[in-house]
Amino acid sequence: MAGYNRFPEIVARFEPAVSQIVRKSAFDVQALYASTCPRDTGFMASSAYVVTSKESTYGQGASTPPKGAYLLPEHPKPDDSYTAHVAVGANYAIFPELGTRHQPPQPAFYPAVDAVEPQFMAAMGKLEDAL
Repeated sequence: MAGYNRFPEIVARFEPAVSQIVRKSAFDVQALYASTCPRDTGFMASSAYVVTSKESTYGQGASTPPKGAYLLPEHPKPDDSYTAHVAVGANYAIFPELGTRHQPPQPAFYPAVDAVEPQFMAAMGKLEDAL
């Protein structure tokens, strides 16, 4: 069995395969959040974005903020291609998500993450086939 070492080939295919799964899952969370979050002006839904080591959708497509609203600063890019961040830029997004003493919660972000997780886990489970 001398000379049969596929490790370099597997390593070369691992990073792009995992990166693709992570990126797809992040964009799935963003899209699901944008389609299910509470809407008044649409600013909160349009302010959701994804940041990876190679790209960011921060501020792209964000509608005009209502009075008193603004985009929070962009989340820093991760150092590796195995990480993606999904964030909501609207400064008030946490209040509908978690609720306040005056309004009950209307969660959309955490349910979007929970809904995408099984697909992410299944894709990671099939990673061996891609290698």
